[in-house]
Amino acid sequence: MFDLQQLQYLREGNQLEAKEAAGGVPKSVWETYSAFANTNGGVILLGVSEDRQHQLIATGLRDPERIAKDFWDTVNNRNKVSVNVLDDEDVAVEQVGDASIVAVHVPRADREAKPIYVDRNPIGGTYRRNGEGDYKCSEEEYQAMVRDNGTGSIPLDHMPLARFDLEDLDSGTIAAYRNTLSAVRPGHPWLSLDMDEFLVRLGAAAKGDNGQNHPTRAGLLMFGHEWKIVQEFPYYFLDYREVSDGVRRWDHRIVSDDGEWGGNLYGFWLKTWPQIAQTIRRPFALDSSMRRVDDTPLHMALREALANTLIHADYYVRGNTVIIRDRDGISFANPGGLRIPPDVAVAGGLSDSRNPTLLKMFALISVVERAGSGFDAMRAGCGWAHVPFPNLTESFDPDRTQLTFKFSGSDTLEDNSKSYVTHRDEHGLSTTLTDNLPEEILDDQEVVLAYLREKQTNVTRVQVERLLGSSASKAKYILKQLVDGGYIQRQGRGRGVSYALKKGE
Repeated sequence: MFDLQQLQYLREGNQLEAKEAAGGVPKSVWETYSAFANTNGGVILLGVSEDRQHQLIATGLRDPERIAKDFWDTVNNRNKVSVNVLDDEDVAVEQVGDASIVAVHVPRADREAKPIYVDRNPIGGTYRRNGEGDYKCSEEEYQAMVRDNGTGSIPLDHMPLARFDLEDLDSGTIAAYRNTLSAVRPGHPWLSLDMDEFLVRLGAAAKGDNGQNHPTRAGLLMFGHEWKIVQEFPYYFLDYREVSDGVRRWDHRIVSDDGEWGGNLYGFWLKTWPQIAQTIRRPFALDSSMRRVDDTPLHMALREALANTLIHADYYVRGNTVIIRDRDGISFANPGGLRIPPDVAVAGGLSDSRNPTLLKMFALISVVERAGSGFDAMRAGCGWAHVPFPNLTESFDPDRTQLTFKFSGSDTLEDNSKSYVTHRDEHGLSTTLTDNLPEEILDDQEVVLAYLREKQTNVTRVQVERLLGSSASKAKYILKQLVDGGYIQRQGRGRGVSYALKKGE
C-alpha cells in the first residue's frame, strides 16, 4: 500500500498512522486499529515519529520482534480487542535505512466482523478514521454496523412489522406492480393469487407472532403510504431533481412527502425512471424482428444505478435518497455505506445486498439483472456511450454512498477507460483507492502469475499488495480468484501462509 523506503514523502492520513512506540506498543494504537478496521483499512507504523513539518522519520525500535509479539498478544486478547481481523503476514518487521520498525497492515473488516471495538465497550470503544485522526463513533453509526453484520437466516427487510397492517400499504401502487409483472411475465403463477397471498409470496408481507399477516420492512418501503413509512423510518425521504443551470435550485422535482402520490419506493421508481430515461438520446435502431430498440446499454446502466440506489440504502440512517440530473450528468446518493470494499464492488460479480427482499421485488419485474451484475451493466453502458465510468464515493458520519455519471464538461474523468473509486470523509478529505476496471483485474492476475513464473517462488498477500500497488482487500480478491480458478494454491498455515503456482501452470 505504501513504499516505506520513501517514508520521508509519506504523511499521516486516512490510511496511515505513525507511532514512535519507544516504550512499547502504545495504548492509542488500539483506537487506530479499530478506526482503520471500521473504515477503509490502513497501515500503522511502530517506530516512526512525525516532526513539526509533519514529515515521517524512522526512529526505530530496540527490540522490534518483541514489539511485534506484544502486538499479536494484545490483538488476540478479547478483553482488549473484540475481533482480530489480521492475517499473519499483516504484521511485519521492516528495515527503513538503519532503523527497524514494525508495520501493521489493518484491512477493512468484513461487515460480519463489524463493529470492531476496544476495551469490551461496544458503543464507547468503536472508532472510525477521518483525516489524520480517529474519532469515536456515535451510537447511530454503531447501530448501523450492527444491522449490517446480521448473518441470520431471515433478512432484516423480510421481518414483519407487527404494529402495521396490510391496510397501511397503498393498493394503487400494488396494482401498478402487478400490472408490470403481468406485462413482463404474463404466465407467472403469482398473478392468480389473491392480494394477501401475493404479498406474502413477494416478501412484502409475513405472519407475525399473532398469526396475522403484517407488512415486512421491504413491503412497507416498497408499497406503504409515506406517512406510515416515516413512522418506522424517521429519516425516509426520496428526492429527484432536474437542474438545467446554476441559478435555479431545480426545474423539476419529485419528492416523497408532497401528499399527491403514495410516496413509496415503487411509486418513486414509476415517476423518476421515465424522467431519467427521456434525457438520454435514443439512436434509431431495429432488432431482428424489425422493431425499434428503445432500451440502449446506457439506459440499462442508469436503470441499474437508480434501482440499486433504492435497494441498497439504509433507511434507518440520517440522510435523504437524492437523485440529481444536471447538464453534465446524473448522481445517485443514498444513506448507508458500502457492505463490501469499493474496489471489489466495482469489479462486479459479487453481491451483498442490504435489502435482499427489495432486490427480489425489483428483479422479478426485470428492473435489475442477476445479483452482482450491476456494475457490469454500468460498465457496458458507459463503454457503449463512450462516457466515463461513474465515480463511486463513500462518506461517513453519517454513512452515505454516491454514484455519479459524468456525460460532459468534466475535468476529473478525462480517461473514459478508467474507473474512479474515491472515499471521502465529512471534511471532504479523499483518497483514490483504485483506477482499475475488471478487465484490468484480469491484467492484475496475469501480473501475479508472471511474477510467480519468473521468480519460481511463493508470494504473500502483502507482496501482492506491493506488486500491484493495491489495497489489502483487492489483493485478497485477486488471490482468491486465482485460487478458485485453479491457477495457484494456498500453502502453509498461520503466519506462514503463501501462494504458489499449481504444477503445470
